[in-house]
Amino acid sequence: VLQPYPLNGTEPQLRYTQSMEIDYHGRMWMLDVGRLNFASSYAESGTPALVLWDMKKNKQLDRYEFPSSVASPDSSQLNDLVLDVPRKIAYISDTQGYAIVIVDMNSHESARFHGQPYTSSESSYKWTIGDVHYGNSTLGGGPDAIALTPNRKWLYWCPLQGTTMFKIKPKYLRWFLTGEKSLAEALTHVTSVGSKRAASDGMAFASNGILYSGGNANCMGDKYT
Repeated sequence: VLQPYPLNGTEPQLRYTQSMEIDYHGRMWMLDVGRLNFASSYAESGTPALVLWDMKKNKQLDRYEFPSSVASPDSSQLNDLVLDVPRKIAYISDTQGYAIVIVDMNSHESARFHGQPYTSSESSYKWTIGDVHYGNSTLGGGPDAIALTPNRKWLYWCPLQGTTMFKIKPKYLRWFLTGEKSLAEALTHVTSVGSKRAASDGMAFASNGILYSGGNANCMGDKYT
C-alpha cells in the first residue's frame, strides 16, 4: 500500500511545477507556474516563481518570485528552463506569454524578451495527431521548447504551435537585465535556423552538440558552436 510522503514543514511551497533541472552543484532549479487549472473554467491566478533547492541538505537555498511586468500571474505559463550555471542565470520559455524570460539568481533581477515575430506561434500550422486533423486552433502557444548549447554560446527555441526554430546568443538577452540595449537592437541578432518536420514540446542538447527534439527527424545540418 502506497503511503503519502510525510511533510515536515521544510518542503518548498509550489503550486504547479512545470519544469526542473539539477545542476552540477547539486542544486535543483524548480520552475513554478503559479497558476492552476488555466486550461479550464476553474482557473486560478498565482505568482510564478523559481526555487533553488539543495539536494544534499534537503533545504531551500533561494526563491525568486517574478514581478507581473515579467511574468503575469494571470496569463503567463513559464514552461521550460535551461541554465547557465556559472552565471547562475536561467532562460525560460513563456508559452502563453509569448516571450522568453531571463532571470539572474545572483542579483534577483529578471527581464522579458517579447520578440515578435520570433516569439509568436505559427497560426497557419495545422495539427495532425494519429492521422486525426485538429486544424490550427486546437493548441496554440509561443516559445515552448528551449535549449542551450553546451558551450552556452547559443540559445535555441521554437513555438509550441509551429516548426520554425530560432537562435540567439544569450548575451543579447542579458542586455534586458540591465536595460543596456533596446528590443529593436536585440531582434537584429535573432537567426532562423530552419524548420523541423513536426511541432514538439521539449528539446535538449547533448554534450557533443547534437540537438534532440521530439518530432525532429531532420537536423538541418546547423553547426551548434
